[in-house]
Amino acid sequence: MSEKLLGSIPGDGKPIGNISLQKKSGFREDEYWSLRNQLIEQGKIGKARGKGGSVYRLLAKVSATAKKRTSSRKGVEADLYPSFEKWLANFWAKDANLTTFFAERTANQGKKSTGGKWTRPDFAVVAINTYRYLPGKFLEVISFELKPNLQDAFTGVFECAAHSVYANRSYLAVHVADDSELKSQEYTRIENECERFGLGLIVFSKPDDNETYEITVDAEHRTPDPVEVDKFIASQLKVETQALILKQIK
Repeated sequence: MSEKLLGSIPGDGKPIGNISLQKKSGFREDEYWSLRNQLIEQGKIGKARGKGGSVYRLLAKVSATAKKRTSSRKGVEADLYPSFEKWLANFWAKDANLTTFFAERTANQGKKSTGGKWTRPDFAVVAINTYRYLPGKFLEVISFELKPNLQDAFTGVFECAAHSVYANRSYLAVHVADDSELKSQEYTRIENECERFGLGLIVFSKPDDNETYEITVDAEHRTPDPVEVDKFIASQLKVETQALILKQIK
C-alpha cells in the first residue's frame, strides 16, 4: 500500500501537499498518515513546507545507466577514506578534546555480518571520557558516514540516521567540489534533514587539506540502548580494538 502512495508523489522531487496527495491517492485520512510516515521512516520521501504541510520524493528509481554511475561513485568514495581517516584521528579528535579514543574504518568488512547495510558506518570512534565532578568513565560511540558528492548525500542522511540505534552522535561528511555548492537548494535540503534528525554535517573540498573541513551542523547527543552499543562494538570493531576498550574501562 505504501508503494501505491509513493507512486502518487511526483518523481522529479517537486513537493505535493498532504491534502492533495491524500485525495489523489484515494486513501482514508488515517491510512494516509500511517503510510506517509512509513515512507518518511524508510527514507523514500521527505517533508517540505507549505500550508497543511507537503512531502517530496527522495529516492527515485534508478536506471541501469545510473547504477553504473553509482558503482563508479563508490570507487570515488573509497578514494576519500585515507585522507578522511587522517583528518579524523589527527585533527577532529583534537578539536573535540578527545584524549582516549579509538578510531576505526568500518566500511570495508566484506560479507561480515554487522546487522545490516545501514547499521554499518564508514568510520567509528569510541571515546572514553572522564569528567571532573562525575565518578567513573563514560564510553561514547561516534559514527561517520562519508559521501563523495551532494547527489549521494541524500541517501547518506538516512544511513546516518540509522546509526542512532547504537551511536551517541552521528555525522554525515560530504565532499563538495566547490564552495558554491553550499548555496544550492540540494545542500539546503541536506542541511535541513540533518537538523531534523539531529545529525552532524561536515563538508570539505580538499580531502588532504584540514583547513577545508567545516562542521556546518553540530550533532545532537543521544543515549542509545546499552545493549545495542555493546552489540555494535562486538560485531563491527576489530578484536584488538575491543580488547583495548575493555582495558580502558575496567
